[in-house]
Amino acid sequence: MTRRFGCVALLLVGACAPSVPDTVLVAFENTFDHGPDTQWTLNPNGSWCVDFQRENHKELFACYSQEGQLLDVEFEIHPDAAPEELWPCVRRAYPNAILSSVFERCQGNRTFYVVEIADGGQLFGLFFEGWDEFSIIPPDDIRFTSRMSIENN
Repeated sequence: MTRRFGCVALLLVGACAPSVPDTVLVAFENTFDHGPDTQWTLNPNGSWCVDFQRENHKELFACYSQEGQLLDVEFEIHPDAAPEELWPCVRRAYPNAILSSVFERCQGNRTFYVVEIADGGQLFGLFFEGWDEFSIIPPDDIRFTSRMSIENN
């Protein structure tokens, strides 16, 4: 009986999971050429984010409003392409950190940087709003948890 209840509960949860609105899917298709693997996530603020790869095998992350407006795009860049002003700030705050990845995020005409580091055995990110102003992206943030589930499949 417990097993049957568990299966029914899983079916109900799956049936209640929100699906990506057509307006968002159309906007995404009109904006990007991409491969078959896309992973959509509904954020708590109601925006839809997609993690995907382009034909050149570059990973991208884009967020859309419910109405299909592109809110921001994030893509990995080579660390040498990041502004030099980032590195002293990272080293001051985390002198023993190991650099994992660097991402450029574009929101309208503004550009931000996300530096992912491993420090003390944890992977987390630093979101730079200015050269000396950053906030910590915790390891339980969707950008890390979704990646872990994909990499562990």
